[in-house]
Amino acid sequence: GPVIVAVNSLRAEGATGLQIPGDAPLDYTFDGGIAIAEASIEAPERNGMVLGATGATVEEIRFSESMRQFAAKAISINGATAQATVNALPKGPPPEDAPPRSGRILELELPYAVIVDRIVLADGTAKLMDAGATPPLAVQLEDLAVELTSVNTTQPQATTIAISSKLQGTGRLAVDGTANLLGEKQAADLTVTLAGVPLPPYDAVAGYYAGYKVDTGRLSSTMPIRIDGPTITGELDFTFANIDLGEKVESPVAPDLPLDLGVSILKDGEGNVTGKVTFEGDMTSPSFNFGDLVFRAIFGLVGKIITAPFQLLAGAFGGGDADISFVAFEPGDTDLVEGEIGKLDILAEALLDRAQLHLGVVGHATSDTDVAALRSSMLREAMLEQLRSASPTLTTLSDDLYRQGVITRYSALPAPATEPTFEQMEQAVLATVEVPLERRIDLAQRRAARVAEILLAEHGLPADRVSTSVPDGDALDAESPRASFELK
Repeated sequence: GPVIVAVNSLRAEGATGLQIPGDAPLDYTFDGGIAIAEASIEAPERNGMVLGATGATVEEIRFSESMRQFAAKAISINGATAQATVNALPKGPPPEDAPPRSGRILELELPYAVIVDRIVLADGTAKLMDAGATPPLAVQLEDLAVELTSVNTTQPQATTIAISSKLQGTGRLAVDGTANLLGEKQAADLTVTLAGVPLPPYDAVAGYYAGYKVDTGRLSSTMPIRIDGPTITGELDFTFANIDLGEKVESPVAPDLPLDLGVSILKDGEGNVTGKVTFEGDMTSPSFNFGDLVFRAIFGLVGKIITAPFQLLAGAFGGGDADISFVAFEPGDTDLVEGEIGKLDILAEALLDRAQLHLGVVGHATSDTDVAALRSSMLREAMLEQLRSASPTLTTLSDDLYRQGVITRYSALPAPATEPTFEQMEQAVLATVEVPLERRIDLAQRRAARVAEILLAEHGLPADRVSTSVPDGDALDAESPRASFELK
């Protein structure tokens, strides 16, 4: 398509040479400098690209047409502007028969070899737009400064890169490191730093990758990136400050995860979500997408947190590797096992720090240990009730009365071949005691209520942040007498 170039003024100083040999290619040379004022380039059919600058200078140019080489000591550009329409977000996964990608960051075929000691861009602005995104996406860079040192496309050497800019008005972007992206084997060692970047302008990105919009929040992160041929590796150390997810939106790639719960678990008392993830990708893969690579790493972390949230909370609040997803009770009772109260101390501290979380306490009663303990207590209750019919003032069942009651009840059972011990008689009598399901349910309810009472009365948790329940069917059973926890 057409390219429109406009230059207000251009001044060149130096020596030029023109050689027209008989059968050899034409050779044009220039040694000197160039100064340009108020220049612009428009390419409407190339993503609507518009480039401009208030001024530019090129020092100590050494240009040779026959050598196909452009060299300069320094290029300085002031007041640069750039605007373009880009496809920032994929439209969905690639087809299964998609060919491999080239694996290169830059697909440039330069007409000349380029050797420049230093390139400096100051006071620049850039705006990249993706009108096809939902909602439309616009990335705005201001106060853009770029410095490239040792640019040389003829040798496999790295260019030193330093970029800084405002991002979306109040955030900051910085890129520092080295890269050789035009050599036969591309390589880079860069660190991308973001500071206080507002998230709502990136609703399109969040919606596409996460399936949620973002109501509030800012991102600060440090991301070292290494490129070795087609392989890219990196680490993202991030903080989402004061983040609140917005409405859920449709997305072709967002994971099926309760991200709102994950954010609530990760969010600390100051409203921040922090984390560190690593990533690695093959840029020749048809499905390679850098944004997808990074977000999948983040979602991997969130997925682990959602499946094991209490492990995170225990580690964050001094519990080490303690399993605070449940508390254990004495069999058949609502008394906590010794030491279990410490789990509630840790859990309460975590819940007070993360005010957005709600705790569900689920009571359980086991079909073995608890039922055995309930049989014993029910037998004693039945004995005491029988004795009180004759002695109404009797309030407790002594060991002697219990022993006598066991022997009496055992005598009504079929006689064994050998004389039993008292313990054998006791077990035989206990086996006749039926524990109704309602008794187990009542025990489970009282255990859940006991945990809630401790959290509310001793730790000051609001009543609307703790709920109790008892599961139906086989879920009433558990590995041991306990109350388990759920985060909502």
